[in-house]
Amino acid sequence: MVFLSFDVKEFDVPLGKNTAYSPLKEGVDISNYGLKVILGILNEFDIKATFFCTADFVKSSPDTIQNIIKDGHEIASHGVSHFRTKGTDPTISKQRIESIVKTSVLGYRQPRMGIIDTNILMISGYNYNASINPTLIPGRYNHLNSRRLPYKEGRIIHIPASVTPVFRIPVFWLSLHLFPVWFYLLLCKTILLIDKNLNTYFHPWEFYPLGSLKDLKLSPFITHNTGHRMEKRFRRLISYLAKHGNQFGTYSDYCRIINCLNND
Repeated sequence: MVFLSFDVKEFDVPLGKNTAYSPLKEGVDISNYGLKVILGILNEFDIKATFFCTADFVKSSPDTIQNIIKDGHEIASHGVSHFRTKGTDPTISKQRIESIVKTSVLGYRQPRMGIIDTNILMISGYNYNASINPTLIPGRYNHLNSRRLPYKEGRIIHIPASVTPVFRIPVFWLSLHLFPVWFYLLLCKTILLIDKNLNTYFHPWEFYPLGSLKDLKLSPFITHNTGHRMEKRFRRLISYLAKHGNQFGTYSDYCRIINCLNND
């Protein structure tokens, strides 16, 4: 199966370079734009996915969040604010998001795939953690020693982002931007053949034409293949996966599968 997820946050990349930039204004608008594109594609292919949202974004865009829920997708937590994180974020973000969406928030993803204490997640009432990308991202983190496949720790199910066996090549958002599409699809095919499941994640702001924001002086590393180019690449990915008979589900669906296997 294929499990798609999206990190829904205020687009905060320009912070630190442009002090006049407000992620809770311009950044939210950019993410809302991208979410409309994403929801349209998912509806077109009748696919359900998981949206990891910051509490700040949920508060600022309740209508968008309700559209996500209405379309049958899962809402999970991505902390309170993506730019400034605190140790209390898992607990506070869950409470704030649930008070708005009126449904249980079962999953958590730490901003920037940071390390999070499993005990805090259990105390906060989560079922799963999706904060692990078991690969090396130069300048960000080295998780090559992390387990590559899902596993349980207490009652928390850890769901790492998919990487290839042996060399641990990631298939997260940046890979679809930088790799030739045929190569990215080959990596996905390899992972599905060996692991039987594919877990990957993207951001709404990738579907916004960031190259048009000249005043923000964004790195080409970030703007490459965004907007319509990203939409085209994402459509090609979904079409490929659907054409080859893969089913799609939410991360909570994945947890139910894992729990069933453990109970057999």
